[in-house]
Amino acid sequence: MNNITILGSNSAIPSINKFSSAQFLNINGTGCLIDCCEGCQMRMQMNDIKTSAVDHIFISHLHGDHFFGLIGLISTMNMQNRSQPLNVYGPMELKEIVDIQLKASLTELNFECNFIVTNPDEFEQIAKFKNFEVFSIPLTHSVKTTGFLFKSTMRNKPFSYAYISDTIYKPEIVPYIENVDVLYHEATYMEDSKDNAVSKFHATCREAGEIARLANAKKLLIGHFSKKYHNYSLMLAEAKTEFENTEVVHDNMVIGLVPLPTA
Repeated sequence: MNNITILGSNSAIPSINKFSSAQFLNINGTGCLIDCCEGCQMRMQMNDIKTSAVDHIFISHLHGDHFFGLIGLISTMNMQNRSQPLNVYGPMELKEIVDIQLKASLTELNFECNFIVTNPDEFEQIAKFKNFEVFSIPLTHSVKTTGFLFKSTMRNKPFSYAYISDTIYKPEIVPYIENVDVLYHEATYMEDSKDNAVSKFHATCREAGEIARLANAKKLLIGHFSKKYHNYSLMLAEAKTEFENTEVVHDNMVIGLVPLPTA
């Protein structure tokens, strides 16, 4: 079954009920972890996702709320005597960070861990598998950041999923995600805090809705909300002023990925 499990939906600071950014994408039995927050392993256990189910890890950028759980997950895989290779896609510095942590703990991996460097300045294919392909999407944040586009290549069940991580409002990405079935777009702030959004290189709920509308997406998911907000219905309402078929994500939420009809 093709689906997305939300392992973390908060912005930078996790809470008891909402961890920071992490999602697990299952495409015909191939497991893709998108970002890896602190506590990611706990959420995986809660959702009965085994570490052995993770074949590929995609890290959008090197802010801690998006990758601080990575070394812990890799260490657990090692202690569980993983043998199959693991592919990690992310910024150039990521391999050095992980290597230093492994060296400092005198850890030698039992499995092959391949690091594939993403280019934050280009839209390009970074992986191609039997049933799907993955593209990196250049975003604009306070550090180099990429989003990811997953496109099924199955003729009888084509679908696409775009993950737009931390970014300022960037309509230049619209051609890359045109007609996407499901779009996840960060929506850290509401329009009442537009100045904060701009200064911290984040998007508002309305802007996320506008990107979905411009891209002719079928469905929009919003998350990564600032801790200042507690009434998510207001954030949903703001996004819906631009794009009606919007949903707020929450931890442990599972979204099916199937071809959606064109409106």
